[in-house]
Amino acid sequence: MQSVRGHLVGLFGAALKESIPLAPYTWMRVGGSAEYLIEAHRIDQIVRAHAFCRRRGLPFVLLGGGSNVVVDDAGLDGLVVINRATHLRWDPATRKVTVGAGFDLDRLVTRVSARGWGDLSFAAGIPGTVGGGLVGGAGAYGRLLAERVASARVLRADGSIAQLPVADLGVRYRHSDALERGDLVLAVTCGPFIRRDPSQLAARIAEIKADRAGKHPPPELPCAGSFFKNLPPPGPGDQRVAAGRILDECGAKKLRQGGAAVFARHANIIVNTGTATASDIRRLAERMAALAFDRCGVVLEREVRYLNRKEISMNPSSNDGQGRGRGRGQGCGQGGTKGSGRGQGRGQGQGMGGDCVCPQCGHTEPHQRGIPCFDQKCPKCGAAMTRQ
Repeated sequence: MQSVRGHLVGLFGAALKESIPLAPYTWMRVGGSAEYLIEAHRIDQIVRAHAFCRRRGLPFVLLGGGSNVVVDDAGLDGLVVINRATHLRWDPATRKVTVGAGFDLDRLVTRVSARGWGDLSFAAGIPGTVGGGLVGGAGAYGRLLAERVASARVLRADGSIAQLPVADLGVRYRHSDALERGDLVLAVTCGPFIRRDPSQLAARIAEIKADRAGKHPPPELPCAGSFFKNLPPPGPGDQRVAAGRILDECGAKKLRQGGAAVFARHANIIVNTGTATASDIRRLAERMAALAFDRCGVVLEREVRYLNRKEISMNPSSNDGQGRGRGRGQGCGQGGTKGSGRGQGRGQGQGMGGDCVCPQCGHTEPHQRGIPCFDQKCPKCGAAMTRQ
């Protein structure tokens, strides 16, 4: 029988790489190597890679911009596919545009706005790809990218391909039903847009990017953006409570772990000061969550996701869809406050299997497949764990 490597070489030829460090493919610039890796510039390459991994039970990870993940220091087994499918097709008659899911989101905002089509300007400066941003519930200033999407072409977990209206993706704040199902977004159709003055859109984009630049780290301090999700609105019509504000009030800006540190201008951002490891980042995030719980009574839910060998090997069709999708492991519920039991729900998540969190001390442990979190005991204080 031909080896896995032999089959992959037959499928992708010289495009197949082995033992490739993944740090350069992520915004945090940490993580070990991929056993196998390809950069897919066409949708058919992604489909073939996924089909092969399904047949062989090989771990499969799809990365887009790598803006919202932390790869384990030990690296990843199986095949990692970097989504570089960035085709673009304009439809002037309907004022819609269809792009490959690997298309850079910020670049799409600029291209659409330059045509005088409004309005995607709220998404200016958001890192990552269009596909990842869509199924990950990305957005800003109270808006979601999904609000400007008509439909998406997806590769389902069973290998079938479907064109779905955006409503069928079930997109909500930083999550979606598509993630729960293990759907991989291949292409996205945005619009219909309305006619707007390109100069006004450009001015708004410049304003938003200036605002982001004042809050976010410079390029020499790699980060994954906001590390924890904002809390649900306290009441109807209210805005979400910023996790950064909670962490700031708790004194989190003073925290540091090895080469990872909380950013001085934004308490919900972890930066790599140059020597950070994935372990440093994970441990620092645990300390931040524990601090928020101990001092403010708030349970924070991670927005950034961890990728490691153990969890992905449990789910061979796992994927980190364009920076936001995953496979079918259990995921996270909503953040809650002390005394709220399990927070605001127990959503299903993807691929990594999620983590269990101790409601007493804030300590987190990897979820063990087949064992509910509440059947696991916190190794630090002995309390029953809950789903993070």
